[in-house]
Amino acid sequence: MNRTVILAGIVITLALFILPVFILNGRSSPTNSGIITQSGIHWHPHLTIFVKGKKVEIPKDVGRTGGTEQPIHMHEEDDFIHLEFSGMVYKSETTLGQFFKVWGKTLTHACLFEFCSGGAGKLSMTVNKQPNTEYENYPMADKDEIVLKFE
Repeated sequence: MNRTVILAGIVITLALFILPVFILNGRSSPTNSGIITQSGIHWHPHLTIFVKGKKVEIPKDVGRTGGTEQPIHMHEEDDFIHLEFSGMVYKSETTLGQFFKVWGKTLTHACLFEFCSGGAGKLSMTVNKQPNTEYENYPMADKDEIVLKFE
């Protein structure tokens, strides 16, 4: 009986200290396959956008307001996206769609800004010169060369 009480005490103690960490963190498990790293990233993918043959300038203040920066932001008008996360980083946090959400613009598999594939043109994307159809779901990586075109 003594062992049972001790074992129950250990199980309850662990549950009280470990379970709340996952609940409060909003993340289900440290073994989640969507984790990129547990120690943060500082990556710089490069994004170039063309709409009907004209290059679209990305403003340098995307993700920066009032002296604060979101983990996805721009510093200059050089088309480099800064992914600066500390601690645990999930793949879903680094998607191209997350950048567009921070920017307040539209990117889906069919639409770029207000331009949607169909009679007016077609959306395409390359990553490191290879065709890619992940669009908003593409998890960006350091030194990626991403090109979006609506033609």
